[in-house]
Order: sequence, then C-alpha cells, then structure tokens
Amino acid sequence: LIGEVKTVAGYVGSGVLSFASHMSDLICQFAGYCPQQVMAQGAYDETDVPDGFEPEPQLQGMLIQFANGVSAVHVGQSGDHGNFYCDVVGTEGKVRVGMYIEPKAWDKKNEEVDLQVPEKQSVFTVAYGQIADYLDGGALPHCANAEFIAVHELGFAAIESIVTGRQVEIPLQNRGRKIYANG
Repeated sequence: LIGEVKTVAGYVGSGVLSFASHMSDLICQFAGYCPQQVMAQGAYDETDVPDGFEPEPQLQGMLIQFANGVSAVHVGQSGDHGNFYCDVVGTEGKVRVGMYIEPKAWDKKNEEVDLQVPEKQSVFTVAYGQIADYLDGGALPHCANAEFIAVHELGFAAIESIVTGRQVEIPLQNRGRKIYANG
C-alpha cells in the first residue's frame, strides 16, 4: 500500500527493556528485523536495584539504522496522537498504526486511503493471539526467535549507547551488563 518503507517513527518512552521494547518491536515490524546500529539517549530514575545489577534507563530517544537502508527514530515521549503508535513513510504513501489509535493511511498525494482493517486486529491483538495459540500447541509466534533477538539487541544496544554516549553496532559486543528491568 505505501510502497517500500523508508522511515519509521515510533512514539513511546519509559523503561528501555520493560516497556519501550514493545515499540521497538512495532518499529521492526515495518522496518525489518535487521537493526545495524543505534544511538540512544535516556535517563535513570532513582531506583533501588539489587547488588550486581544496573538500573533500567528511561528511553528519551533512539535513532536506528537497519541493514536494508530503513531509518527509524524511537521517540521517547508521546507524539501528536498519544502514546504507542508509529508513523511509517514509504515510497508511495504513509501509514499510522498503534495500540490506541485507529490505523490510517495516505497515498503520495496525501489523500486518505481506506485500509479496510478488521475490527479488534491491532498488532498487539494479533501477537497475543499467536502466543496463546502457541501455548495451546500451535505454531511459533512471529515475536519469537530471530525477531525476539533483534528487538532485545536493540534494547541492550540502546542501554550501551545511553551509558557510553556513543553509537553502538549490532550485534552488541558488550554482553556483561545486568539490567534490573521492570523494577
């Protein structure tokens, strides 16, 4: 519908691993599960963490470059349409999708296109349905294996970038950090 995806912007902040990772997954659903490098900013809340762990930072923003040439920005705050949604720009138009908004699409002339999306079929509804089906003996959900690894590589690379203030390549080389997430 929108042609080849070029850019994705996702809007949500909070904990890099425990909340913002869901937006990283939504970004990857459009950009591809092939992140190459990230540059992130974040902040730490004053949180008690167990010995041997680092606190989980709150994501303030992240730039992501994908191996397929797609660029993404993970905005660590609500956008004009609230929280938990993406704007996806392609060569033939754009689409806006998310957890709490009605999906919409526009063509190259910026005229709205009818998506004909079934009711109650948000990306999260689909994902949770796949997980439930898997637990009942069905196929492995799309949010597993390579996709799962790519999303978590993004999260840990974002933390490394926040800590070092540098751009970080994926796969992440420093695998020694222990983050106290969902704290």
